[in-house]
Amino acid sequence: MTPERSPGGLVYLLGPLRVQTADGRDCTPAGVLRKALFAVLALSERGSRSRVTLQDMFWGAHPGARAAGSLRTALSTLKSELAPLGDDILRIDPQSVSLNCAALWIDTVAYRNQEVPLPGSGRMPDLLEGIDLGGADREVFEDWLRVERSAWDDFVDQAETVPVRPKLPAEVTKHHVITPDQEPRVQVKLPEARIGLGLLMVVGDGITPNLEQQCDDVLDAIGASARELCGADIYDYRDGIRHGFTDPAGRGAAHLLQLHVRTQGESVRLTLKVIETATRRSLWDQRVVCDSAEMVEVHEPKVAEFISRAIEQLAVSILPNADLSRSALHAPYQSLNMMFTLSPDALERAGLLLQSAWDETGDPVHLGLLCYLETFHVGESWGHAVARSADVTALTREGLNAGAFNGLFLTTAGYALFYLTDENELAGDLLTRAVEVAPAQALAWDHLALFQNARGNHAAARLAAGRAMALGRFSPLRYAYDTTLSMVAHAEGDLDAAVQYGRRALARKPEFSAALRYVTAGLGLMGRRAEAEQMAQRILRLDPDFTTLRSTQGLLKLANAGVPEELRKGLIMAGLP
Repeated sequence: MTPERSPGGLVYLLGPLRVQTADGRDCTPAGVLRKALFAVLALSERGSRSRVTLQDMFWGAHPGARAAGSLRTALSTLKSELAPLGDDILRIDPQSVSLNCAALWIDTVAYRNQEVPLPGSGRMPDLLEGIDLGGADREVFEDWLRVERSAWDDFVDQAETVPVRPKLPAEVTKHHVITPDQEPRVQVKLPEARIGLGLLMVVGDGITPNLEQQCDDVLDAIGASARELCGADIYDYRDGIRHGFTDPAGRGAAHLLQLHVRTQGESVRLTLKVIETATRRSLWDQRVVCDSAEMVEVHEPKVAEFISRAIEQLAVSILPNADLSRSALHAPYQSLNMMFTLSPDALERAGLLLQSAWDETGDPVHLGLLCYLETFHVGESWGHAVARSADVTALTREGLNAGAFNGLFLTTAGYALFYLTDENELAGDLLTRAVEVAPAQALAWDHLALFQNARGNHAAARLAAGRAMALGRFSPLRYAYDTTLSMVAHAEGDLDAAVQYGRRALARKPEFSAALRYVTAGLGLMGRRAEAEQMAQRILRLDPDFTTLRSTQGLLKLANAGVPEELRKGLIMAGLP
């Protein structure tokens, strides 16, 4: 295969690292550390790594400022060494470092893409031969290197031998002579993507039996939520046996999760690493530092946020590689995304998806989501006729009888009962249990806050809403969590905060009806009439038949919270009928 344009340089990662310009000039980094730094970028997704990750890999034992300074120096020297490859070959910004891999021919990439034939058995050199840094502060890099070498070995082992004669790029044949014993005879066939997550043993230093169990609890929480939201199969590989992960295509773990632990004095740092099974590439990682081993607990806010962020990232990582024809597996995650678009068409499609998934699987989590869908039909109706489900209570009880006790079912069914029926006692019980079984689920804390607020327990509501926001800072549903904080602040009489939180929600979702009402009412009650009237016009553009009486009765009476006269008063002061 001949590239559409000549590469800016050639990179050989097999054997000793070599970097050359297209005309054969050597520009291999001189120091072993800079060689390692270059190799990490060359083998990373899109050639990019965050500065924090690189600091941790090579200067993890140094104080933050010193590590940052060492990285700056190394990058400056590396950029000079790579200058013959072009000015834009190494891109450095305050957050990340990127190698322009599109401008390079890289041997491992060429082998994987079948541009270059694999040599015969026993002739393949080692990946990054001679790059072994050692040292206590280089453990993260050494772990990474072991994973990459193992992935490459598995790739070679799994290649199928068939006659094939792929063409080398001209720029490569000019500097890399193919001898007769390298006659092309191997075609690479990668394993197909598989659906599922594999949990690996916790590794690191200073791990006591108690700490290991606590870390396993964190992995279990991540796996359980991935199963609920994405239908992922969970495979537990924490039995100490070496696994080859060579299950047939369509089965087994597509991604592997492993917690790396490092203790520094009393503090404990956890790093979650996500590895692609087929290639053993390290896709991404995230970390949290706990003040003590006792704080490594799923109910601790810092660890719960760590779990929540991991689940959000996994959700977007799993689905693009999954078999979307098996829609029932992914109905919970997909339907929630549809609901929170607030589009009538999306709500209709969510209902069809959930009904189909329930018919196919019988998993009661879909019943909870069908109940939850009705709250969107009512809350976002904007004056349109809506269908009220008379079966919310019956569907919830059916789900409970079927043993649905996961956090997602408890949250969605509990909130639907609270919003659409008079079953407040059962609703409160389900919502309270939801945060107990899923303490890292922002949606569970948010809906408990809404329930507590409607029941007049404003201090408890504020606490739960704050927890939801801490867990969901990076969530696409953050606008909903901002709106809940606006509602709680309004109920407590803190109108400035109510308007501030509501505006934050509207910045993310300009047509979210609840946020519009609370911002408009808050501005009206504070006497900021001009701003209030502008917001009121936005409401009327969305719903020309809007009335304050219908709005307040039709939305909040359903939650059995009474008519919120202050809210209606603020809307009237903004000029709404």
